[in-house]
Amino acid sequence: MSQLSSSNLNALNSHNNNTTGNNDINIILDTFIAKLKRKQIVGSYHIALETLQLLKRFVSAARWSHVNELIAQLRELGLQLEKAQPTAFSCGNIIRRLLTILRDEMEEEAQELANKNGLNDNNNNNSSTSEPLISSMFNLLQKPEEIKPTTKILSSRNKKTKTDYRQIAIQGIKDLIDELTNIDDGIQQIAIDLIHDHELLLTPTPESKTVLKFLIRAREKANRTFTVLVTEGFPNNTNNAHEFAKKLAQHDIETIIIPDSAVFALMSRVGKVIIGTKAVFVNGGSIASSSGVSSVCECAREFRTPVFAVAGLYKLSPLYPFNIEKSVEFGGSHEVLPKMNPAYRLDAINKTTAYVPPENIDIYITNIGGFAPSFIYRIAWDNYKQIDVNLDNKSLLTESVKYNRKKITISLNMNSSLNRKLVVFGGNGFLGKRICQIALQSGIFQSVTALSRSGKPPLPINYNKEEYPYNWMKEVKWETADIFDPTTYKHRLSEATDVVDTIGILLENSSYKSIVNEVSKGSGNTSDFTYKRMNTESAVILGKTFQEVLQDKSSDVVKDQPCLPTLTYISADDWCPLIPSGYIKSKREAEWQLSHIKPKLFRSIFVRPGIMFDENVKNSCSIRDGISDILSVLNYSNQFFFQKKYDMINRFIKPPVSTQQVARSIVSKIENPKFTGVITLDDILE
Repeated sequence: MSQLSSSNLNALNSHNNNTTGNNDINIILDTFIAKLKRKQIVGSYHIALETLQLLKRFVSAARWSHVNELIAQLRELGLQLEKAQPTAFSCGNIIRRLLTILRDEMEEEAQELANKNGLNDNNNNNSSTSEPLISSMFNLLQKPEEIKPTTKILSSRNKKTKTDYRQIAIQGIKDLIDELTNIDDGIQQIAIDLIHDHELLLTPTPESKTVLKFLIRAREKANRTFTVLVTEGFPNNTNNAHEFAKKLAQHDIETIIIPDSAVFALMSRVGKVIIGTKAVFVNGGSIASSSGVSSVCECAREFRTPVFAVAGLYKLSPLYPFNIEKSVEFGGSHEVLPKMNPAYRLDAINKTTAYVPPENIDIYITNIGGFAPSFIYRIAWDNYKQIDVNLDNKSLLTESVKYNRKKITISLNMNSSLNRKLVVFGGNGFLGKRICQIALQSGIFQSVTALSRSGKPPLPINYNKEEYPYNWMKEVKWETADIFDPTTYKHRLSEATDVVDTIGILLENSSYKSIVNEVSKGSGNTSDFTYKRMNTESAVILGKTFQEVLQDKSSDVVKDQPCLPTLTYISADDWCPLIPSGYIKSKREAEWQLSHIKPKLFRSIFVRPGIMFDENVKNSCSIRDGISDILSVLNYSNQFFFQKKYDMINRFIKPPVSTQQVARSIVSKIENPKFTGVITLDDILE
């Protein structure tokens, strides 16, 4: 194979390189990876099913002396499959589900051995491997486990053998196969209650088999009479749309194929929009299997038409879409511009999939029920382990399981996602609340704490009604603190691994908040609102306090960490229109002083965004949003008329950036243990 040689595959089974069985599994792996690269296996369902069949053979042929070695081999296998086809998310999902099964068995075994050796419950609960309790509906409705007699635990073997875990893994694969083959039954059952008589439905994903079965079930089992509008999906799904309409017509369902351009005109009459998904991310966004789905969902949002996305649990991914462009697929440009077309020399982009943000979807219909997009991340952490989110991050996989007659220790790296805690100063502000939201939904942090003078969540001013109440706000710890008084937050810094400072003022006068945000300024001394005081001194005080806290900790603990804690400071771009020079100068002074704090016990990250806006704010009349709208128009004009060829114009006209983009960039750089330095506006926009 081009990128995966036999030596790479042999590394997965280093103890059995010369056996016939190992050669057979290498051949199977090579064949499967080649099919993924050539897209000979298409569709999330078929990819997931083929991955399970591959795992069954892989686990049977793998050689390992401890279950940790099997976990490492499975992680390496998942990494190779993801590299072969990055957009085949179901491959990684299935492997992470199997890893979760094995880790659950390891935790149960550790608990049994701890009880046998007389360890008390408090020590077990404080173990570094225990994950935070997720109080979802499933946990609330579950029947508590019965406590087994101690005599049974004592009579059990000291530890499971290699054969036990092999059988557990194979049985887990079989259970996943059963779940996969019966997944449509749970989804179709909801169709009976969801679809009503004489309703007009619209679907822009005619290639989705799940949507097809969903509609047929509503017709046959509930005897509903309804009409389905199917978008033609030009240029990639035209044939699929006709096949889809033909199958629905065979079940006496009235079906009309409409051009993509007619969606806006007909949306006011549509009762529901039903879409199929290829992958569902932890933030509630999804990858749809057609390029026109995102525009249809955006149109439905404007007309307040509910959008329902159907997806099996195997499509739910614990990943966060930091880079959306790498998550979508692109097809051949000949579908857009045939070779005989005079414009065939132009560069044409043909997207075959599309990303749908969570705010454009109302309900996800899965085989275990219906959930709001804001609740998806809770379902993800009920089915995945946070340590397995990033299969490539080997620094997180520093497990050493030590069995002793007197005690059991399962040690994990301090900087793993199980122990990471984020503290955001100004967490209820314009940018701070988005950092809290993105950080919490990313699954990287165990906890997120927002510190501010009020200690209260942000107020719903000029926001869409469906955005409030935010479910993620219930997971953030909102506390009061004064950045100029370290005694009010020093105890929080001692628990934090990552700190973000969003404190700062844009205008140097007593009423800057009422000018920028159109809300009344809180109590405080107006003479304190100077650039030097709010932008520079506040950051330096926080940096030195964080440094003192880290110095108070054991030096051995800090040195042993593979990646240092982080202090992220929100600065400003080199030049922004209508921004006072004193503002930028004070930000640069803060950067210089933070970078020269010695000794360096944390990574400094400086974020330099331009004019920011919030993607979830609609029809706002604030000055900030007005400036961002003007800059957007000017930036598009510069791109259209001058193709951004003139540096002088490019320096004056810079595109605005959303707070969500800035937050995603911050979280991704914090997660990268090697990154330190400046995040420029171009980095954020990428």
